Amino acid sequence: MVKPEKKTVLITGVGSGIGRQLVECFLENDYNVIGISRSIQSFIITNEALYNHLVFDWEDFNSLAERIDTLLEDSKIDFLINNAGLLKKQPAAELAKDDFAESFYINSIAPFLLVQSLKSSVLFVEKAHIVQISSMAGVQGALKFPGLLAYSASKAALIAITESLQSEWGDSLTFNALALGAVETEMFKRAFFNASTPISDVQMAKWIFNFTVNSGEIMAGQVVKVKKLDP
Repeated sequence: MVKPEKKTVLITGVGSGIGRQLVECFLENDYNVIGISRSIQSFIITNEALYNHLVFDWEDFNSLAERIDTLLEDSKIDFLINNAGLLKKQPAAELAKDDFAESFYINSIAPFLLVQSLKSSVLFVEKAHIVQISSMAGVQGALKFPGLLAYSASKAALIAITESLQSEWGDSLTFNALALGAVETEMFKRAFFNASTPISDVQMAKWIFNFTVNSGEIMAGQVVKVKKLDP
């Protein structure tokens, strides 16, 4: 259960990388955290009293909303960070319909369905800040790399969804997207053959934390490029 006197953040994709570090950032700053991942995670939590973890297969969003509602009791969600993502590196010649379907479902459709189910269940506070974690790979005119066609296209779709939701639901919710550049995570290493980058997942999580809690009142429907170096 969450503590009603504290603000609450819902974070998807908390199993590793940026999502895992976001959990730590919010807990360190005394927020209620609800984390979602596909499997049970075994890591040390700094403040277990404020952390709630849910295993979810990204299928039954109405059931998920009910589970979250139970955790919230009379509280609401102040922040949502749609961080979960899928990257499958495949050359264009080998891409099949199912590869596109899986990438688009996890990277763009599922984040929308989550927001839709939470909104219809009235689980957000007024003007809750929803942060969509996209990628520089999905930004028009950004540098593209071989093997990332489905990933890039699905992250571009997430940006379009973010802008469209701000247009349609901006009277009650605030939406922004972050187009992240290279960050030292397992996903990055898989995409770029164990290349390295000076930006750690800890650094990026701290930046996203500050953006999430401080920018919702002054920015809406924006795509922010968060990049230092290309791989």
